[in-house]
Amino acid sequence: MWLSRAAKERCDAGYGVNATGEAVYLDFKSAIERYGLEQAKIHGIQNASKEKITELGAAVVEEKYGNLFKCTRRSLMKIHIKPQ
Repeated sequence: MWLSRAAKERCDAGYGVNATGEAVYLDFKSAIERYGLEQAKIHGIQNASKEKITELGAAVVEEKYGNLFKCTRRSLMKIHIKPQ
C-alpha cells in the first residue's frame, strides 16, 4: 500500500531504501524550518528563536501532512511495527 504518490515515484526511480527498495525516509526538518520562518514573517515576529521557528513550522507541517502521519501510524500498527 502506497501512502504517497511521490514516495512511489521515488521508489520506482530506484531511490527506495530497505531490502525491497519500497520504502522512503520522510524528513520534514527543512520544511519545518522553511514554514516556521515564513510564519514568523507573516505574524511579524522579528528575531524569532530557533524554538519558536520550529514550533511555528511544526504546526504548519502537522496541518499539511497530519493525515499522512495518521495513515502511516495505522498502517504500521496493522503490521505490528511500532513507529518511532
